[in-house]
Amino acid sequence: MKTGIVHVGIGGFHRSHEAFYTDQLLHDESNADWGICGVALLDFDAKIYNTLKEQDGLYTLVVKELDGTLTKRVIGSIVEVLYAPEDPKKVIEKMASQMLKLLV
Repeated sequence: MKTGIVHVGIGGFHRSHEAFYTDQLLHDESNADWGICGVALLDFDAKIYNTLKEQDGLYTLVVKELDGTLTKRVIGSIVEVLYAPEDPKKVIEKMASQMLKLLV
């Protein structure tokens, strides 16, 4: 899987929405170029950055269904994580990469 999306901010909202839907799309092999590079921007984001890095971008999303049951799913759409305060140049280079898909 390749990075095709750079998303600044890898908080809970992103992981439970954009990363979740992207993960669903990535189950179709023709979409393999749409993995996410998550960028942690703030000092506060260091914890989630380190957690995702240690887990190769994988995490479990728990969804509460309408009937109250819980559905668990491992999300694998975050294929790369960067920490901007640690290496801002690397983040800029990733965002400027011609390998990324252009969303218009």
